[in-house]
Amino acid sequence: MPMRNGADDATVHCIDSNSREVQRVLAGADLNPLTIVTASGSGTRQIDAPGSFDLVLGNPPFYADFRIAELFVATAHKALRSGGRVVLVGKDEEWYTDQMPVLFHSIEIQLSQGHLVASGTQL
Repeated sequence: MPMRNGADDATVHCIDSNSREVQRVLAGADLNPLTIVTASGSGTRQIDAPGSFDLVLGNPPFYADFRIAELFVATAHKALRSGGRVVLVGKDEEWYTDQMPVLFHSIEIQLSQGHLVASGTQL
């Protein structure tokens, strides 16, 4: 996901385990028209180009007792290049405070519009 010179040369690849959401992303890109957006369905931690992404954004569902959040954090770690950032929406500050520093540094946790937002930089 090259973003070195700003949004003009950024490419976006979305991954979701829900095929309906993948189709929504692609339909939204077509409506705008954004040719830099691709999407694929995957419920696994498989990344086509590990270590090559500058930014991973995630909104794990708030159920499943953090099993899915753990999957998001591990997948972000696998996908990001050195110095890349992960930003996740969460529900439990303590969980993110405990888990994020294991794989990332420069951890920031803040509230934004009533939601917890946790971010960190790839080690």
